[in-house]
Amino acid sequence: MGLSVRTKVMLPTFILIFLSLLALGFVLVNSMEKTLNRELNKVRVIENIQTDGKNSIEIDRNELIHQYKIIFITSILITIFSCFILYIFLNQSIGSIINLETMLKDRSDKLIEAQSVAKLGSWHYDLNTKKFTWTSQLFSLLDFDEKLGEPSFEQQYELILPEHRDEWKRAFIKCTNDGDYFNVIISIKSAKSTINYFEVQGKGVWNSVNQLIAVSGTCQNVTEKTNREIELNAERNRTIQASKMSNLGEMASGIAHELNNPLTVLSGFAFKLNKVANGDQEISKSTLIEYSDNIKAMVKRMGTIINGLRVFARDGSNQPKEKVQLIKVVNDSLFLCKAQFENKKIKFEVKVDENIIVDCREILISQVLINLLNNAYQALKNDERLYDKFVNLTCSVDSKWVNIMIEDNGPGVPKEFQDKIFQPFFTTKKVGEGTGLGLSISKGIIESHQGELHLEQFEKLTRFIIKLPK
Repeated sequence: MGLSVRTKVMLPTFILIFLSLLALGFVLVNSMEKTLNRELNKVRVIENIQTDGKNSIEIDRNELIHQYKIIFITSILITIFSCFILYIFLNQSIGSIINLETMLKDRSDKLIEAQSVAKLGSWHYDLNTKKFTWTSQLFSLLDFDEKLGEPSFEQQYELILPEHRDEWKRAFIKCTNDGDYFNVIISIKSAKSTINYFEVQGKGVWNSVNQLIAVSGTCQNVTEKTNREIELNAERNRTIQASKMSNLGEMASGIAHELNNPLTVLSGFAFKLNKVANGDQEISKSTLIEYSDNIKAMVKRMGTIINGLRVFARDGSNQPKEKVQLIKVVNDSLFLCKAQFENKKIKFEVKVDENIIVDCREILISQVLINLLNNAYQALKNDERLYDKFVNLTCSVDSKWVNIMIEDNGPGVPKEFQDKIFQPFFTTKKVGEGTGLGLSISKGIIESHQGELHLEQFEKLTRFIIKLPK
């Protein structure tokens, strides 16, 4: 059975005091003996001179012994009293130490319990020895045998799945150079062949002279959280695709009209060429070239519309960000919806500088523009006014943002609904005319670009403003 802290401290202390007491007694006795012998020698000298001084000698000798006994006993009492005072002091000090040790152990147990519940372990990397130190919790989390000791940097690199290795390596090495905080998500394949995700955090440790001496951090199992996020992203992408299909359904008549016009032209040219081929009509070379140019123009127009449909229907969630001309994104969006504005005699104007560049996922931004333009169309299509309905798409640039404004002079959004329109499934349209997801999805897309989307409602104007980082 292990000794308590009090016993560990008090036992050697009292042994030391006891030995010190014995040593002090020995020194006192030895000193008394020497002093007594000196005094007795003096008495013997006097005895040779005074033969009748025997009684005096005995008296002096007894007196000296008595005095030294008093001194010895007094010294012993002083020592015992000092030991008592020292005992009281040590007892109080040791009591404080025991309380502190108990408190530290309690906090340590609670920390270990909290780390276990949070599936978290900690690590330390010494820059001098180039070695890692792991807590027991970390060994358990990573399903690594603690008896084998901490793996090296290279071994840890191999534990991580390839898609996360370079990110972790860059973050860790950068931290060992400058001590900056890092936070990365890595994936590790366990011994049971299951994929686990871990959030690794770390930062530099500095000594008193401001030298970077180590890197310390934590590693937390975030598999459940990450899997939920993956599933949520997948569901969000499915919702975005469903919203796209809904938008295409709303634009179907306009798209059909946009395709029908060039098809009608092509049909007319085909009829004329057929008559020429049958010998019913003669045609000059210049007219034939004109027909050919018109056919090519119609085919190009149809190809542009179809390509726009293909791009719009494509899943853009995994499309990387790239710098594109804003006017190109706008034009690709307009091909899919401007026909419906023309059919309802809605004046549509676009003012976008060709030099404006945005860093974005083009397909997703195109979807946002189409969502907002469709909302403007839905607001105006049943308006009884014939010639003064309009939708404007304009753009401006300031020191921080590229601002895209889509405005219409429809009836607007009622004040009681203005705080709700960006909520999922909220809609003011009739049943069957909308999913209530367009604005919610659009806001999410813009925020994923670190931008903003908000509504400005005026008396005779509704304006949606998209802000994209410059």
